[in-house]
Formats: sequence, structure tokens, C-alpha cells
Amino acid sequence: MLEGGNEQCITNYDTNLQAVAESVAANCSIQGVRDQVSQYGLAFFFKLLPDERPTMEEFVEEIYTGVNSYDYAASSCVDEIPCHSFLAFSWFENSRVGCALSTCKTVTGAEDENSEQYFGVCAYNHKADLTARPYVSPPECQFCPNEANVCTNHLCCKYIVKKENCFNITASNLKNLYRVHHTSANTVLTTNDTEVEKLIQAGATSVGIIGRIATGNDSSCSVLKPVHHIYSPHFKSNYYIADDYLFKVRMNEGYVNKGIIGYAVQGVHSCSATIAIYDFFRYTDGITHIQNSTEVQNYMSYKSGYLFHGVSFAIWN
Repeated sequence: MLEGGNEQCITNYDTNLQAVAESVAANCSIQGVRDQVSQYGLAFFFKLLPDERPTMEEFVEEIYTGVNSYDYAASSCVDEIPCHSFLAFSWFENSRVGCALSTCKTVTGAEDENSEQYFGVCAYNHKADLTARPYVSPPECQFCPNEANVCTNHLCCKYIVKKENCFNITASNLKNLYRVHHTSANTVLTTNDTEVEKLIQAGATSVGIIGRIATGNDSSCSVLKPVHHIYSPHFKSNYYIADDYLFKVRMNEGYVNKGIIGYAVQGVHSCSATIAIYDFFRYTDGITHIQNSTEVQNYMSYKSGYLFHGVSFAIWN
């Protein structure tokens, strides 16, 4: 989840922007389209047939995964097509969006352009500068404009967004979450005191308690999600994730499911969660999880090769 110092709320679905998206999607081409649609930002989604028609959630999640192709520190793209879609989606000034979906025999300019596929387009009311960072780094709401200075769900908004139906947060359903550096590239998040002691005896370094995580699910709270512990044999590193769709993607990529460490929400201020768990990725050693804003700034400024992925989930103090 995005958490920038000036990231604004998208609060309106715009039928005029939907018409723009419909026009682009119906044309089944991304070649030169951003130059042709000069006023608006455009983000693209592709899904090969005969897969099922995508849901809107899958649509948005896929656009967001373009963060994996963007180097925030260097302000540069690794893979241009998904990266440019992510930049359009995450541009800090966006407040309105409209989307459309077409079925195309081919999509000119796409990675699998000669394959039949679903082609989705979202149009945003501001066009991203593809040479600039889409938002300033955390902490959230540090640089909100005067017209959107209400910080809600870690975004700069014009008004307080209605709060979710949350579970009853008490000491009895929260447990301490520890962060341990097992190796330079392998973060361990655990609620198990004995596991922490064993890791320290094996040479690991404990950061200590970084917050508290819910011990069980609550069906009445739609925003409470399981935090999956998965492991990458390729990077030899742990990854902790609360995004259901991204979890499925990682499992299809060969990650190993190690179980659920607890339950959390996907953004700061959701259900009164105050501690963000940030993700940083480096091609040599995978994901590193950080909870401290000062440390986040250090990774962005001084840690060579790390890509900022945003907030994986949020917990309680």
C-alpha cells in the first residue's frame, strides 16, 4: 500500500475519465497512447485469455505490482510498461479515476501483443511526470496541500473518510511482534519468544518488539487480513504479506508458504493501527521489512540498490 508524504485520496469515480479509458481500451493499443492522451494519466492492465474475466480488485492490484519495476531512489524504471502504469496510478495529485475493460485479439505495444487478452485501462485526472518521483517519501501526510490537509488512512484527504467496521482491539487479542535480523538479507517477524531466543543464540540480532499484531481473525472486520509468512528459495529470504492477491502471485512464483503469523490491516490508521511495516526489495537478496521511519529514510538515501515497495501491512503499538 502507498504511503507518501503528499499522497492524496482518490475520492471520486469520474464517468468522463471512464469515457477516456473506454476509448483507449477499445483501440487495443498502448503504442504512443500516452502522447495522444496528453491531459490524463493512464494505467494499463493485461490478462491473457482463456483466464476468467478479472475483478476490479485484481485489476487495481495488478497495476500496483508495477512498483516492483520502479526504483524510487534512482527515480527510474526497470520495466517500462508496468512501471509507467504504476507511476500514473500513484501520482500524488490524483483525486479522480475512471476505468474500462476490453477483450482484444491483440494489444499493440503490449508484452504479449499478439495474444488474445483482456485489456484494462484506468484514466486519472492528473498526468504523471514519468521523470519525477510520484510522491515524496514517508512519513505519511507530511506535505499535504491546504485543500487536502486531513490525514486519513495515511492519505491527504479533503475530509475524513468513513472508518471501517473494526474488531474490538484489546490487550487479549494482540500479541507482541518481534523483528530479528537472521542474516543481512533475512528478516524474521515472529510472536514466539522462544524462537527469538533460539535465533539470538544462533547469531541473529534482535531489534526487539516493534508493535503488536492481532492473534485471531474477526469476520465482522473486512479490513483485518492474515499476515502470511512466505519464503523465497531463490533469494533465501522471508517475506510477510497481508495482500491476498499478491500472496497468490508469490505462491505461483515458487515461494514457500510458512503459515500465518497473525492478523493486521493493510494501511496505517485503518482500525487505529499506527505502525507501518515497510517493504524494501533488492535484486540480490529479496525483501527487507522495516518499521521505523528514520530507517526508511536511510534505506531510500543510503542503502544502494533497494527499491521501496510501500507498506506491506500495519500493526498496533
